[in-house]
Amino acid sequence: MICESCRENLATVYVSEVLETKKKKVMRLCEGCARERGVDLPDSDQFSVKDFLAKAGEERREARSEPILCPDCGIGLEEFRRTGRLGCARDYAHFRAELLPLLDRIQGARTHTGQAPLRASVRLELEGLRASLETAVASEDYEQAAALRDSIEQLEEGRP
Repeated sequence: MICESCRENLATVYVSEVLETKKKKVMRLCEGCARERGVDLPDSDQFSVKDFLAKAGEERREARSEPILCPDCGIGLEEFRRTGRLGCARDYAHFRAELLPLLDRIQGARTHTGQAPLRASVRLELEGLRASLETAVASEDYEQAAALRDSIEQLEEGRP
């Protein structure tokens, strides 16, 4: 996404502001424009995801005499904390108790509830309508094909 201020650079900083009307205003800025607006950005060597993951959950860490290892890939919980990487897809199940509090702290939730951009959802809807149109024409259901054609034209023109 392009910076909303200079409209030249890639936006890497997202600034959220809650207005008096309780609406949330989000600005997408490049680092230079963000610094010009007084946004305090950490230096690149100040923040490390690897260090964050290594330190996260320390207060919940239990003293264990044996290291926890994944029976499938052999990665240990300590290696995950050190590198910030899991070894296989089953590690999410094996280290569930340690990962859930970490996900809560990092993301604020355990599930993704985002939404697809409008263009992507329209594109997907158009692809589905076109496939249905081909099926209707192949089965010689011309009334259905005409209705689908009209729907496709409306979407392509941006009409509801």
